Amino acid sequence: MAPDGARDLVGPTRLTSEPAADPNAHLFSPRRRTRHLPTAAVVLGAIMISGVAGYVWIASGAGRAPAATPEPGTFVLSSQPPGAQVVVDGVPAGTTPLALRLTPGAHEIVATANGTSERLSAAVTAGESASRHLVLEPLVPSAPVGAVDNGGRNGTAQTSPPGNAGASAVAAVAPPSSGFVTFTAPFDVQIYEGGDLLGTSGERMRVRPGTHTFTLVNDELGFRRDETLVVGAGRSTRRVVEQSSAPLSINALPWAEVVIAGRSFGETPLANISLPIGTYQVTLRHPTLGEREVGVTVRLGRPNRLAVDLRR
Repeated sequence: MAPDGARDLVGPTRLTSEPAADPNAHLFSPRRRTRHLPTAAVVLGAIMISGVAGYVWIASGAGRAPAATPEPGTFVLSSQPPGAQVVVDGVPAGTTPLALRLTPGAHEIVATANGTSERLSAAVTAGESASRHLVLEPLVPSAPVGAVDNGGRNGTAQTSPPGNAGASAVAAVAPPSSGFVTFTAPFDVQIYEGGDLLGTSGERMRVRPGTHTFTLVNDELGFRRDETLVVGAGRSTRRVVEQSSAPLSINALPWAEVVIAGRSFGETPLANISLPIGTYQVTLRHPTLGEREVGVTVRLGRPNRLAVDLRR
């Protein structure tokens, strides 16, 4: 049996006591883990719900940026005679001459005047200009040809007035010795054949029947074109000259908004604006220097430039 002094040092109390507490035991405490698990689950669930909601929002298209509205194009419609009623895609649009601002793509246009209608499909390009000139005048029917005063054996029998039977018979038998041709253009042109001036656009010119090559000229606009037509005896042939376009460049100091025929083309400097050939009034606008109108002619075959100093 150990001495009393030893009993105090190694007695039953020391030998049977529990191990000393681990200083890191609080890190693995079951009670603390139980307290943090619900919070983590809530956070994870919120993240998952947010992700699903964001996917649904994007998939539905709500998260997409709005599509940019395409810039319209300009379609200029003129007619002979003017004042034709115009319907675009089934909707009345006014009377010619008319500058139509249309969305890019194909449009159905119907113009009516003098009981004559013409339907056309206009292909419009964003930011571009196009034009069309229509002839809506009814053609005058030619007199019947080939009626012979032969008792009705070859055509309709003709009755000659008394005292003029011979002349009437000759007139009925003789075929017409000429035809007529008319050129219609959105600008003035002179019509030549073989170097000879026959007339100008809009005129009804008498020519011999057959095939003809006419030269159409407008020196001011740099326009020159050959047109070949077959003219029938006693008939009127009409040809519409299509519009031609050329680029125009505009600059202004210090800068300006450019408006042509009621359409804004943006701010200077502008390069290669496509316009039908012809003369225009260009409006230049500046917030402090005011507004100024300047005339310009757009021609074929040469540079078309306009430069204006608004400070002067």
